[in-house]
Amino acid sequence: MKKEILMTACVLAAAVSLTACSPAMLAALGASASSTQQGDTVLESQALGFRVHIPAGFDDAFSAQTSEREVYGGTVTTITVTYQKDGQSANVCSIELMDQAVWEKMQAEGGPLGTEIARSEDGRVAVMTSLQSNPFAEGTAAYETFQQLPSQLSILADTFEFLE
Repeated sequence: MKKEILMTACVLAAAVSLTACSPAMLAALGASASSTQQGDTVLESQALGFRVHIPAGFDDAFSAQTSEREVYGGTVTTITVTYQKDGQSANVCSIELMDQAVWEKMQAEGGPLGTEIARSEDGRVAVMTSLQSNPFAEGTAAYETFQQLPSQLSILADTFEFLE
C-alpha cells in the first residue's frame, strides 16, 4: 500500500509561519505542527505514532512519501524524504518504522542497514538511512543545499521519538 504525503513549506520549513498551514493539509498528513525556540518545526503524526523536529534548513523543495511492505511477518513503514527543485531530484533519507522483532531479523541478515534512532517502550523501532554522497554538481544551488544536510539530518535523528 502506498500513499503520497506532501510535506509543504508550512510543515517542513520553520521560516514559514505555521498559521499558513491549512487544517486540511495537516489532517492529510495525520500531523500537527508547532515551532521551537531554535526555529525548528515540530511535526507530530498521530497516524504514524511519532514526533520529530524538522530542521529550519528544510524548505518547500523537500517532500516526503510513505510506503508499507511486509517483512518477516511484520509491517515496515518507510518515510522517504526527497529533494525536488528545478528539475533535480534525490532521496535525502529514509526512516523505517517497524517492530523490534522485525529489526532484529533484518540485522541478523547482514548487509547494509540504517542506524537505529529510537525505540519505544512497546517494542517499535525507528531506523534512519541517509544519503551517502552529494549527487549534484559542485557550484549549483542543489549542491550547496546538500552540503548542509549532514548537520540538518542529525536534528531528525536526535529528536525522533515515538508517541507512547
